[in-house]
Amino acid sequence: MAMNRSNPIFFLVLVFLLAGDLSSNIFANAQSVECNTFWQLPKDSDDGRYKCGGKDPDGKKYIYSCSWCGRGDNKPCSAKDCVPAGNAPRVNTRGAFPCDAGEDENYESQPVRPIFCYHKNAQGLEDTYHCASRHLNQQCPLNLCKRTL
Repeated sequence: MAMNRSNPIFFLVLVFLLAGDLSSNIFANAQSVECNTFWQLPKDSDDGRYKCGGKDPDGKKYIYSCSWCGRGDNKPCSAKDCVPAGNAPRVNTRGAFPCDAGEDENYESQPVRPIFCYHKNAQGLEDTYHCASRHLNQQCPLNLCKRTL
């Protein structure tokens, strides 16, 4: 009898483990702006606000100025298959690589690795990496943003 009662509990635990593994999709913030083209950390010239740019499903561009940005699942914005640009240190970037200082794209000048991933190094300086694809886009809560384009 004890075995029969544990089976539903076992399957319930498996469901929660699966949900935790897929949390970036299940627990995504529906009231957020998806920065699917670029995002920038606050700069003094931008009144200390984040910049978030993207395209909607119809291809229309948008830019938001936000007081704060961060994903609803607390995971960092990231890209995949990255190589260092300039003097950036060589690191293993085969998996997801955090773009914790910003992200941009340029398909014309960098067709093989069009995603620019900006990563803060141990000294707090930004290093640039050219990446083949995006992994997780930055998100900004809509109530903390103002549309500028």
